[in-house]
Amino acid sequence: MKLKTIPEYFMTDEKFTFCLRNFSRAKPFSSFLPGIAGINGIPMWVFYANRGQCISSFGTENKDGAILEFQPANRAYNLTGTRGFRTFIKWKRKSKSGFKEFFSSEQSETLMKIRPYEIEIEEKDPVSGFSVNITCFTVPGQPCAMLARIVTIRNNGTESAGIEMLDGLPNIVCFGMAESFLKNMSRTLEAWSYVENIDKNAPFFHIESLNEDRPDVIKVERGNFFLSFIEEKGKVKSCDTVVNPWSVFGMNTDLINPGKFAAGETMSSEPRLFENRTPCAMGHSEFSLESGSSKRIVSIYGNAANLAVLNGIAGRIRSPGFACRAREENRNMILGIADKAFVKSSSGTFDSYCGQNFMDNILRGGLPVTVESSKGRKKEVMHLYSRKHGDPERDYNSFLLMPTFYSQGNGGYRDINQNRRNDVYCNPDVFSTNIEYFMNLIQLDGYNPLVVKGVSYRFDLSEENRRFLRAMSENTEMFGEFFKNKFIPSDLIDFIKSNGMNPKTGLDEFVSEIIVRSTRTEEALHGEGYWIDHWFYNLDLLESFENIFPDRVSDIVMNLKLSFYDSCYFVVPRSEKYTMYGKKGPVQMGSVVMVQGKDKLIRSRKIEADKVRTDMGRGEIYQTSLLGKLLLLLVNKISSLDSNGVGVEMEAGKPSWNDALNGMPALFGSCVSETFEIRRLAEMMKKYVGFLEGEDDSIRIPVEACKFFNCVSRSLEKNLESGEMSDFEYWDAATSAREKFREETKFGIKGQEKNITKNALLLFLELCLVKSEKGIVKAFDRKSGLYNTYFMNIPEKYDVIGQEKTDGEKQVPKIAVKKFRQVPLPPFLEGQVHGLRNTDSNEKASLLFKSVRNSQLYDEKLGMYRVNASLARQPVEIGRIRAFTPGWLENESIFLHMEYKYLLELLRKGLYSEFFQEAKTALVPFMKPEVYGRSIFENSSFIASSANPDKSVHGNGFVARLSGSTSEFYNMLLIMALGEKPFRLDGKGKLELFLSPALPKWIFTGKDQKVRISNCGKNEEIGFEAGIFAFRCLNGTLFAYHNSSGKDVFGPDNISKIVMHGKGDPLEVKGNVIRSPLAGVVRDGRFRKIDIYIK
Repeated sequence: MKLKTIPEYFMTDEKFTFCLRNFSRAKPFSSFLPGIAGINGIPMWVFYANRGQCISSFGTENKDGAILEFQPANRAYNLTGTRGFRTFIKWKRKSKSGFKEFFSSEQSETLMKIRPYEIEIEEKDPVSGFSVNITCFTVPGQPCAMLARIVTIRNNGTESAGIEMLDGLPNIVCFGMAESFLKNMSRTLEAWSYVENIDKNAPFFHIESLNEDRPDVIKVERGNFFLSFIEEKGKVKSCDTVVNPWSVFGMNTDLINPGKFAAGETMSSEPRLFENRTPCAMGHSEFSLESGSSKRIVSIYGNAANLAVLNGIAGRIRSPGFACRAREENRNMILGIADKAFVKSSSGTFDSYCGQNFMDNILRGGLPVTVESSKGRKKEVMHLYSRKHGDPERDYNSFLLMPTFYSQGNGGYRDINQNRRNDVYCNPDVFSTNIEYFMNLIQLDGYNPLVVKGVSYRFDLSEENRRFLRAMSENTEMFGEFFKNKFIPSDLIDFIKSNGMNPKTGLDEFVSEIIVRSTRTEEALHGEGYWIDHWFYNLDLLESFENIFPDRVSDIVMNLKLSFYDSCYFVVPRSEKYTMYGKKGPVQMGSVVMVQGKDKLIRSRKIEADKVRTDMGRGEIYQTSLLGKLLLLLVNKISSLDSNGVGVEMEAGKPSWNDALNGMPALFGSCVSETFEIRRLAEMMKKYVGFLEGEDDSIRIPVEACKFFNCVSRSLEKNLESGEMSDFEYWDAATSAREKFREETKFGIKGQEKNITKNALLLFLELCLVKSEKGIVKAFDRKSGLYNTYFMNIPEKYDVIGQEKTDGEKQVPKIAVKKFRQVPLPPFLEGQVHGLRNTDSNEKASLLFKSVRNSQLYDEKLGMYRVNASLARQPVEIGRIRAFTPGWLENESIFLHMEYKYLLELLRKGLYSEFFQEAKTALVPFMKPEVYGRSIFENSSFIASSANPDKSVHGNGFVARLSGSTSEFYNMLLIMALGEKPFRLDGKGKLELFLSPALPKWIFTGKDQKVRISNCGKNEEIGFEAGIFAFRCLNGTLFAYHNSSGKDVFGPDNISKIVMHGKGDPLEVKGNVIRSPLAGVVRDGRFRKIDIYIK
């Protein structure tokens, strides 16, 4: 029989399973397991590539916690086959014998199955007559992070065979060896290698002390471990452990040929103890296999806090059925998350994509988990499982998976914010949590820290809470000491366990009670600088809130108390950053500095140190309303327009959304995307100002902010109404006011407040609308029908100042600019996205769509949209984007996040025909997998466009999964299923659910089917008849559209009736509207299913 050796991509009837035959001969790609271990488990990061046995690296916490050394993608493709897992056998039958390494030869047929929760690979070798199946997954719900690997070898021959097998890692990292040392000092580092516990066949790999040249030697107790055993007929037998690679490979230090093992040397005769070498971690076993029979070998690789912890759980790991139970628990846990966005349509591929997309969205934004008190009186929402998007293709990022129960990770402000945009649809308990979290991180100057680190908690030792502690535990005084400091849930759990406490309610319930009784604090770090776009993702959070809670908007706008993040990083005035830079001439450099005195002041604070205080930073934490904070944000942004009044200036060292335009701040760059968002904020605030009623129709803000507001407001009047100020003069005056405000509030605010009346607010908002609209009109290019997005603002006239110091020593000369010349960059899709979002008519939206389609932004070959037009004629100084090959990374590629933003706006504007036509080629699940080069259930950061000179990569996806595109697609799905604004207020101010779907006829099922859905850890089977589209949201409610007529369902008029299924009898309403009080019941997720019938 002739073997198939060419790659083949295909899907099976098994949902979420993407298959790749002969995977090592296919286009290389990398991806990862989800790294979720449950609330009471320790997560592990695991990366894989379609080479060798696929697992390219894994470990705990970050790159410094590697068990198998982290490798960037290009090196992973080279090294996984030799440095990753290896499986060797020597076999002997009556007629012949031989040696075989699985997944190393191109003469056998291989198969890779990718699922959201595991990867499975298989090889069938016709020469030896054996096949091997390997499944890898992480183990949930355990006190140690673990990767499980189940290897099943089968004898397909007609004769029985004796087998000697060696399986595992040819190299393993001893815990404590930091990434930088592994990459640069790995030979020296071997001197610290230490392996113990070998006699128990559970080797523990670590260094005994930190490899640092310091007088206080720090002992390392944590370590990596390995166990291997054969499980058969309810019994477990440990494999012999091999930790010395010499006994396997001999002098073959390239680790390719296991010369000693292949030559027949006996493993058990080799010395197993050694030091000052990089160890291996392999299991050795000997057994016989009858014809047609198989043997299962389980390997567990992990990390434990110390040797005692490992030995304490080793018996549990080696218990019969442990691996199978862990595999099933892991599967149910992950599918339970993916099925929160369950979809049933005519396309199994689309359904799987929807679930995977939701899973990847929460991996970056976090899963909103409701924590309740025992009687359900109080609730708190925690975001678990998030992490920064670091992986082999994003090798530059320092990702973090906290190795704790209730694991939270780090991330970027923009990234996490946008991926949480739709949380309230999934779990309405989120309510205003995200708005509070991200708005609290906005500073007085309108910027925000880059790195967000989750939340910590503070438990107030009030008399009520002390009574609670006395009722729940006999260790009240010990808790009193613990709660003097902030904590995260895992700190509390560790404290309870280390002190042998036993709360009367049980540990999980006790922790939940503590969390709901505590106040949370946002944890963040400044990071790298200030981007100009981060603020407006909060507007998306507000709009999502309005779409679900229109009856609660006034409450949060007026009554939500917000603080300001306090940072020691200060944006300097123009006089310090406008400078001459050699032959380049005028540039903007050194925009942000750390203020030492401010840093010292912040560090001196005992509680919530990173919050703005009164008394110039030494008083109480200052709070204001959401309306007050939005007002100061708007004042900051409208004062940041460039001298032409077109785009918002990149005045703080960082660009806008497109990070690869990193050179634009030096070129006095600006961007119109933020001008669109200024207009959106002003429109939003006009609604909110309407909540100011009665005698007190004003808001109170700090006196410094009031002075800033008044100055900018007067300047706008002079610029727009009286004509006393030109655009340049407005820029100069507004910028000066902003610089003065920053200087006055550098250390804090005085604490006094002033009123701003409703009329003054409305006048200011109207001026902001006019000013932003004028800038937007200027940005529009009538010839192309597109908006110019990015601008260089080149100083044409300027005075050189401060060339010499008083002592005669030369310094870098500064400049005072008198006139700028604005030069637009070629079109970017980003500007068109914001243009569509802010367009007030379908006709204008349609015209903009046609202009984009006729421009370089449209990739005719792929039927997709590029992030920008050609930049070939632009100066290299605009940023690294010019160094990238066209069609690659942020330069002319299909940057999926921005393309999906564009598609979302088509849908939002009601261009349904255009949207679904574009979706056929622009959405990943409808691409050809052999072109995409990876699973079409998963997004990529970018797709190489036809602008790339290498035709073989056109349409190929790169940089896996964790992208803002997941949020955009989930948003599309919500609009398709529910409409853009599902909840609204009727004429009497009562809540109602107004369904307005956008579902094409092809999306409805064509036959009766039964589908399994994961719900609260259980699997249930649901039957669907033909003509169904079903979608799950709002705490698990299943919305099912019945379309027996088989027509397009665009808009509300197609719905004849709605039937709601809860605990009692079904409830039926006519038409597309569910009114109060039932609308509130739907929002709370108290109906398990809602059937919607199409006319």
